[in-house]
Parts: sequence; C-alpha cells; structure tokens
Amino acid sequence: MKAGCLCGKSTFCAKVRSVTLPLAATLCQCNNCRHATGTLCLMTVPWQGTRPDLGTLAVYAPSKSMSFYFCHTCGSHLFVENSLAGTLDVMTGVLEDPENFVKIADHQQVETTIDGGFSVWLPTVGSKFLPRWSGTREETELLPLEWPCPLTREELPKSSAVSCYCHCRGVKFTITRPNADSEACTAPFPDVMRDDVEGDEPTAEEKSKWWLSGDGRYAAGTCACRSCRLASGLDIVEVRPLSQRTQSTALMMISGLLCQLTISKLETTNSLSVATSALLKHIAVRTKLRGISAKSVAP
Repeated sequence: MKAGCLCGKSTFCAKVRSVTLPLAATLCQCNNCRHATGTLCLMTVPWQGTRPDLGTLAVYAPSKSMSFYFCHTCGSHLFVENSLAGTLDVMTGVLEDPENFVKIADHQQVETTIDGGFSVWLPTVGSKFLPRWSGTREETELLPLEWPCPLTREELPKSSAVSCYCHCRGVKFTITRPNADSEACTAPFPDVMRDDVEGDEPTAEEKSKWWLSGDGRYAAGTCACRSCRLASGLDIVEVRPLSQRTQSTALMMISGLLCQLTISKLETTNSLSVATSALLKHIAVRTKLRGISAKSVAP
C-alpha cells in the first residue's frame, strides 16, 4: 500500500499480506475527527507492517490519546494515531489505488452527529446496509434503521446563524441561514458544476437559485477530485454553497465545519461557498469514484 500527500513531498509505503485483504475501513463521525479534518467523517484503515517514520509530518493532538499527522507543505491529512489503543491508521483518500484492498465496513460514533451525519449520505455499499454504531463498535449498540427521524421544515433549527469552527477554535465564524437576502442575490452557475461543454446555453436549473435546496436549507454536493481527496484524506468531500447578498468573496469550506480556510476574491459572483483551503479551483460536483456516485444533496 502507498500513501501520499497533495504536493508529493510526503509518501509512505508498506507491504500488505494478500490474506488480510480487503482491509476493513471504518467511517468515524466523532467530534474530534469532524472538526480536526473539516469533513463529515474520517475513513481509515490500519497501517500495515512496521510503524513508518512520521517525524517529517506536522502533528495535531485533539485529545491526550489521539494525534493527526499531516504534510507541513500542503496540509494533506495522512495518519491518525490512537496511543491508548496502540493503533496507527491511514486515511483512505490518500491511498494509491485503494480499490484493490479497501472495503467499507461500518459507521461509528454516529450519535454524536445528532442528525445521522455521513451515514445518511452513505447508508449502503452495493446492496449491503452499513452497520451504524452509536459510539465505537466495541462499546456501543447498533442504531436502528429508522434513526434519526427526518426533520420537517417546521422542526428545523430556528436560530438565524450556524457556528463554524476548527477543533482548536483558532478559526471561528458563523454562517447565516437562508433568508430573504439569499433569494434576492444573484450568482452565475459555477462552471465546475456543469457537465456540458463551454458555450452551451444555461439550463433552467442554472438560471434558478441553484444554491438553495427549496426546503429552507442550502443545497450541497460532493466532490471526488484528486485535490479534494488528497488534501482532506477523505475519498469524497462534502461541499455546500452559501449565498449572501452583501458578499463579493468566495469562501470554500468543508461541511464538517472547517479545518483550513482560504478566501479568494471573485469579480463576477456574490456566492459564498464551503470547502478546504487551496481547493477553490477544484470543486467538481458531478463525479464518480470507487463505486460511489457523487450527487447534489441537501443534508
């Protein structure tokens, strides 16, 4: 197995015994994983063989027993270590050709998401329902298929803004929920969201308020481009566009509530988008990777 970062300065290799394949990948949705990486969950598999030298990587410890390792240069998330359990896992998004030895096994720490988080986006792989554990697999019970009950529009939170922050809270900001200004503003349909060729006439969808889902929430989508995968460490990155009438800046942030942040000026748009730093030019909503179809959703 081979893992590498976005800029190519950090690469790691290990031999894998064929009898151990496929390696079981866990989707963890705990607060530490979501806020430390900015994604809705963390998908990892155990690193095989001897422990690699991680001295060249930067490290962030969200707890006494957990450490995240990432590239100093590009910020790619590569490894997560649990010193209490004595485990070292590698992010599946940074693996080279993982189809040969990675199989998604289950969702863990789902209850901390309140609304089901990524387990609602990916309830099955093929025809198999993925087990959803309220906490860890070893210590908690399975959640029933009907959990959580979907909220109606009337039951959605009434607060006017959503708080966003990284794990250490060094970066904090709020996002205004859709309101009258969201309806009143205008923004060109992003080129990266179009399947057609340059020069084709905009569709009815592209002329509409594409950043709104129609049920009181912002629309959202997924991206599986190389830049998003390698920078976040997750195979599919979740992005949600947010419109603000007074903004002339485009900001990209991951739906897991931001780990890295880059602000870039745009002259022709009043949209505010969400994803990781350095990925402003790489959002491609309609894409396919590793058997999972990316699609527009409204979580």
